[in-house]
Amino acid sequence: MTPELRRHLVAADAMLRRQDAAGARALLDQLALSDSAGIDAPEFRFLLAQACFQSGDPQSAHREITMALDTRPQWFEALHLLGMTLADLGLADNAARALERALDLRPQHVRTCVNLAAVYRRQGLPQKAITLYRRATMIDGDNLLAWRGLAESLQSLDHQSEAIEAWERWVALVPDRAEGLAGLGWAYMCARRWNDAERYLAEATALPAADYHSDVLLGFVRRERGDTAGALEAYRAGSLRAPAALTPAVAVALMLPPVYSSLADIDDWRQRFSNGIGTLRSEWPRFLERPAAVWDLNWTNFYLGYQGRNDLSLQSAYADLVGQLTTAAAPEWATAPDVAASTNGKLRIGFASSYFRRCTVGAYFQSWLLRLDRSRFEVHAIYFGNEIDDTTESLRQSVERFEHASGDGVRAIAERIRNARLDVLVYPALGMDGRDATLSAMRLAPVQCAAWGHPLTTGSSAIDYFFSCADMEPDDARDHYRERLLLLPGLGTAYRCPEVRPATRAEFGLPDGVPLYVCPQSLFKIHPDNDALFGALLEADPRGLLVFCAEPGQPVTLDFQRRIAPALHERGIDFERRVLWQPMRGEPDFRAMLSVCDVLFDSLHWSGGNTSLDALAAGLPIVTLPGRFLRGRQSAAMLRTIGLPQLIAGDESEMVAIAAGIANDRDALRSHIAGHRGLLFDRDEPIRALEEHLLQISGRDL
Repeated sequence: MTPELRRHLVAADAMLRRQDAAGARALLDQLALSDSAGIDAPEFRFLLAQACFQSGDPQSAHREITMALDTRPQWFEALHLLGMTLADLGLADNAARALERALDLRPQHVRTCVNLAAVYRRQGLPQKAITLYRRATMIDGDNLLAWRGLAESLQSLDHQSEAIEAWERWVALVPDRAEGLAGLGWAYMCARRWNDAERYLAEATALPAADYHSDVLLGFVRRERGDTAGALEAYRAGSLRAPAALTPAVAVALMLPPVYSSLADIDDWRQRFSNGIGTLRSEWPRFLERPAAVWDLNWTNFYLGYQGRNDLSLQSAYADLVGQLTTAAAPEWATAPDVAASTNGKLRIGFASSYFRRCTVGAYFQSWLLRLDRSRFEVHAIYFGNEIDDTTESLRQSVERFEHASGDGVRAIAERIRNARLDVLVYPALGMDGRDATLSAMRLAPVQCAAWGHPLTTGSSAIDYFFSCADMEPDDARDHYRERLLLLPGLGTAYRCPEVRPATRAEFGLPDGVPLYVCPQSLFKIHPDNDALFGALLEADPRGLLVFCAEPGQPVTLDFQRRIAPALHERGIDFERRVLWQPMRGEPDFRAMLSVCDVLFDSLHWSGGNTSLDALAAGLPIVTLPGRFLRGRQSAAMLRTIGLPQLIAGDESEMVAIAAGIANDRDALRSHIAGHRGLLFDRDEPIRALEEHLLQISGRDL
């Protein structure tokens, strides 16, 4: 290397250390034109790769660093840069291999530990990430990135106590106290420790340096707790702090409470929601001036569906507003991408969700990904949730391509989906994740579908079809969806029968010798129309007790208790003695608790879905009254399937009479359920019907 070349390389290196990537690249490009021999030096290639990488050109960086490594394959810094470049290109597997080679050369290099751990997280390998983050914190106990990465990785595995410890270490180090308190509030929110989450987020938002995201988180926590006024106060504060931000503005306009005090209260909130749509329409021109705000939208109208009304017009109005923004922000995504030419003659089906884990959506729809005929279909999964469990791993091992987009923004998730060049895109559940409205507003595949993981129309003109269950839909179902309805037999899925362990009432603190009527739904599912039925039921069976599941002490629980108590007192029923409360439990304990009860008294308007399947697996009879929409007709379809139509009431008085009549004589029903539930679980017919629909809507003849 000539002295002149060395001098220029030293100058370029100094520029890079000052973060002047453009200057360094210009110098090196000029040098390449004047010294064709010197540019073959690996040092030149390495510095040019750094300049390209820092200036946002990973393709050129990859080309240059590869040439440098051709000459010096065991060069630690070059291997590290190669790994980072490959990660930027979205090639996580190759990035991991490069960083692993670098770490073999310098096992104690903290930055490599942290960067490789981040790549493992992108691959959906949190346990490997945790190992490296822990190594990094042992080498450098003050490394902020290591502690935060460790906390988030522990959260993804639901190790909440350890995650909170890691967050607390991170908070002690982070220079921005507002950011630290918000991070700790987020940790407690993920652990569903609502009181602690509210305390830290309230502290964060009180600081001048707070970000509006902290206000939004505080609003969410307060709403989940049932503090409606406090939630609105937080959302308004966020909107004032950041007038150009979309989420707080939408939240102020469209927020709904989880529990309503009466039917009149539902009417008032519904009118407020409708007025809020009008307010947003009037404000929309200012957001259209900066449409990129849509990429930060984190909002869902989740509680709208629990009002028991037809939500088509409201959902469509909101979806159209979001669609205007996405079209303005990414006009090239308003039309479908070209479908990749099939190299194997198979239809490329993509499933995208943040719920490919152990939850209701995961339980319902994993069979769609696992059991499609692989001679005709190639299955892609795009998972943009954080948690990793055995359901996630099963899907990763079984599908042809699994992409974990955890930590990606909605724009990056959309890019992943479009780049898959799918024939058909299916969202099993839209409406529960705050990014859903934005994703469903874009045309990421030629044919786009939603399913009933959240059984409510998306309202989006970009979603072509809605998969639902034929036995659960009413005759006028097509009037409830903007999408075209595609119906499947049975449960619409091959649902695996859950296991139920033996249990006794004593372990749950439930009394023996009395009939137990359980209504185990989340409180937001229990419509005010149910209240009089609860009173009538306990009046019809003077020995019976009513069991609910709730988080004790939370405002939402207290609001619900204050609402139903008068309905019981009006009939002379001792509310405190006749109503029992069970805490929210994990699946095995929840099913065991159901097994020791006598009757599941279904909720009106939104019946049990996964809960009813748990009950039938536990042998627990269900008494139901079908509603107007699919979401209120799930239990009835299940009962018809297993030959128990006599448990489906025609009106409210009959529902009470049936429940009171069977609570004291349920052994024959339990025996019938045990002998016939095979008609419900693990059926292949829905998957075969799904295949035929996918072939038909794709326009392909395989």
